[in-house]
Amino acid sequence: MPPLVDTLRHWEIEGWQEDGLLLYRDTTVMVSHLADHLRRAGVVLTNLADVPTAQQPTETAGDPPGTHGAFVYVPRSVTVERPLRIAHVSTTGKMLAPKTVVVLEPESEATVIEETIAEPTQHAPTVPTAVRLFVRTGARLRYYYLQNWGRQTDHTYAQTAQVEQDGHLLSLLATLGSRVTRASVETKLVGPGAHSDLYGVAFGDTQQRFEYHTLQDHVVGRTTSDLLYKTALEDQAASRYTGLIRIARDAQKTDAYQANRNLLLSQQAKADSIPMLEILADDVRCTHGATVGPVDPEQSFYLMSRGLPFPTAEQMIVEGFFEQVLQKLPSVGLRERLHAHIERKLRGHA
Repeated sequence: MPPLVDTLRHWEIEGWQEDGLLLYRDTTVMVSHLADHLRRAGVVLTNLADVPTAQQPTETAGDPPGTHGAFVYVPRSVTVERPLRIAHVSTTGKMLAPKTVVVLEPESEATVIEETIAEPTQHAPTVPTAVRLFVRTGARLRYYYLQNWGRQTDHTYAQTAQVEQDGHLLSLLATLGSRVTRASVETKLVGPGAHSDLYGVAFGDTQQRFEYHTLQDHVVGRTTSDLLYKTALEDQAASRYTGLIRIARDAQKTDAYQANRNLLLSQQAKADSIPMLEILADDVRCTHGATVGPVDPEQSFYLMSRGLPFPTAEQMIVEGFFEQVLQKLPSVGLRERLHAHIERKLRGHA
């Protein structure tokens, strides 16, 4: 594990800086920084345990408490220009239970990046994570979660989001580490004009296991959602995806799309995909699709006929497979970091 100063320096050279940083070492807050102009505007980025229950959203009242976590609050009509960053750095391998609550009041806008960092061999049996996102009327939230726990860790991730009228949520889950990942991503669209873009990306090797469940819940009409999850698997890695688009009886004029794409890089890798629709309205547009298959041999042949060795050709194909999702990341530095992760996986060094 690199020293904290090296970790911070690594982030600084990614081509951008954040307007706020909440950095945990294990369960202790090491850095808590928020730009002065945002603090004066009423923005909050702090440890969840320090927030009085009365100031938290009423929707979280029944949530089980975590041992530590983060609270982000953006007042009405406030725009946070640069990202707010939350980082969990694990140095001891002790059990963590991070919980994050993000609230954007009407007509506000923000980008939140949450990241976990641990040594690949670090042992922490189970790490449960709970994320609650609240996008009020006309607000716009971009939320990115980059999970990089150690390869001896089982990670459970539960993200729920509520998007109100004319609100917009972009959510991206990048699974980089852990031995087993079980993720649930559920978004409820509760006001006309609400929209969500849900993205996921994972690259599994050795015997990694990924289990994803997603729910696009259209409670009212004239709401839209778009989902794309992509997974590449090599060695004996395996994934299972189940996704549901639910359209309520009165949710007319709804438009929803769901896609799960899986790329198999070995004969031992396995992926199962089960997209589902539950439609009770009759004036909607809903489509879904899933693919599971190996690298297209014509693509490999084309690149190799141009003089590229097979490992380089395969790397280019895999990076191209993920690029549609990686382009959603807010900085070139983050995209380059994920490209480097893919390259290490293909070389057997991740």
